[in-house]
Amino acid sequence: LRDLGIDGSRPLVALNVNAGETSLLRRWPARSFAELAELLAPRATLAFLGSPGERDYVASVLALLGPRASAASVDLAGRLGPDDLVAFLERCSLLITNDSGPLHLAAGLGRPTVALFGPETPSRYGPRVPRSWVFFWVLACSPCLSPDNAKKAFCAFDQRCLREIPVQDVAAAALELLEPARV
Repeated sequence: LRDLGIDGSRPLVALNVNAGETSLLRRWPARSFAELAELLAPRATLAFLGSPGERDYVASVLALLGPRASAASVDLAGRLGPDDLVAFLERCSLLITNDSGPLHLAAGLGRPTVALFGPETPSRYGPRVPRSWVFFWVLACSPCLSPDNAKKAFCAFDQRCLREIPVQDVAAAALELLEPARV
């Protein structure tokens, strides 16, 4: 972890602010991720993930961070290949992510996750691991992405399904998952 700029002395929380090119509608707002980072910064090292093509978007989220979250954060966008990402997720205390590939990798590794769903349904695509939280608003228009529409949709409601996921609730779930597992 040291070669990535992470000292390992605090819990490591990976944040995946991306959702892949197939549907950018699946992204929780950048401002929400920035507010979440401010709430988690006193308790954890925050690692922002992304592919090489997602570097600019990750940088736009990092630009929204205040001094406390900036000091606790490391930008890993474009720095981890697929094998490195798997190895990195194995070392993380928690992944907070939109509905995307890293969610499924972390779930496959049995890692704690907080998953943010909007246009797709977690009943079909959500993590099936202990110590995970899923946030999803059941709205009349959701889920709007499905295999039935080739996962192509236009949102007439300004992504209300994701915008209305409360940052405080996501932070509370994350902090609960950062507590040692109780047997």
